[in-house]
Amino acid sequence: MRDARKFEDEEALGHPIDQLCAIVQSQHSLDKIIHTLGKNGFKADAIGLLQGKKDAQKLDQATGKQGLLAKVAKMWPEFGDRDSAYLEQYRKALIQDKAVVGIAVRDENEASKVRQILKSGGARFLVYFGEFVVEVLEP
Repeated sequence: MRDARKFEDEEALGHPIDQLCAIVQSQHSLDKIIHTLGKNGFKADAIGLLQGKKDAQKLDQATGKQGLLAKVAKMWPEFGDRDSAYLEQYRKALIQDKAVVGIAVRDENEASKVRQILKSGGARFLVYFGEFVVEVLEP
């Protein structure tokens, strides 16, 4: 996918801050969404993409579902992220060979535009990850 950034490893993934993330059911819908984002001025470096089971493992590693962080979170649950339930939804979608797209937004206007593009492309489970807030926009 030329117009979106594939995450090569868990270090590149990071935690989504100031991003709208969504589950996309099909390759056709994903292509349409990526194309429409590009036509609306969103560059490839503002669009992140995870697809399939292989990327589910990257998400696990980045969010501490595997390795030392996972052990710490199990021993001391208060260290766990409060948004882990949302990330688990994305993980399940990846295991089912769906895609998860994340678009960096700078302000409310961009967030509104991205939300409409995602909805019109058939995306579901739209979640905004801010620095201090996580908000489900479309279940």
